[in-house]
Amino acid sequence: MKNPSIYLKMKVLGAIDVAPGRTRDERVRNVAEMTFLDEEGNQYRFTWRTIQTWWVVSCVTQQSVMQLRKERSSDSFAECAINS
Repeated sequence: MKNPSIYLKMKVLGAIDVAPGRTRDERVRNVAEMTFLDEEGNQYRFTWRTIQTWWVVSCVTQQSVMQLRKERSSDSFAECAINS
């Protein structure tokens, strides 16, 4: 099996939000029972552990990006003199 595309991973992660279940863990396990189609029409099923790993990695990545946006230098919006 080839590595799934980012598109397919996003479809799987998006399914967690609408899957039945009271907790995130229940929803992830319900998503693991679903079959997903990639761009070429191939069917995929993923284990709950794989889906949970993708979810954790996506959260860490989002937090890292948000942290980078917050940490601007003090002069990032200061006006600069342009020498002509």
